[in-house]
Amino acid sequence: MLNEKQKDVVEKIFELLSTMDEALKHIINKQLVEIRYEDSLHLLNDFVEAFTSINNAAEGLVNNYDNILEKALILKNNLSDVIAAYNQNNYEKIVEIYKYQIIPAFNTWRNEIESNLSEMN
Repeated sequence: MLNEKQKDVVEKIFELLSTMDEALKHIINKQLVEIRYEDSLHLLNDFVEAFTSINNAAEGLVNNYDNILEKALILKNNLSDVIAAYNQNNYEKIVEIYKYQIIPAFNTWRNEIESNLSEMN
């Protein structure tokens, strides 16, 4: 059973996951469509910050952290790929990585975290 502090952390994780999902949708459906790559990179930085915070918080909370870590490493590698594409100004590749790598990896990672945290409540 979770104590009050842990419950607050879990609630904040769920909120951050939702915010991260909205950020990805905004990047793909708005910023990249409008060719606002610099804006999308700023939002990506916020996304990476949230990703790191959630992983750090989850490590101390969940029993099956290895499963989360496995999914997190895939997403982390995809994020590294997209950052490299930004640095190369390869805008076609940026869009491709978001659509075919980051979104599926994010959804898998998010589902793993949500299912682990839901089991704890």
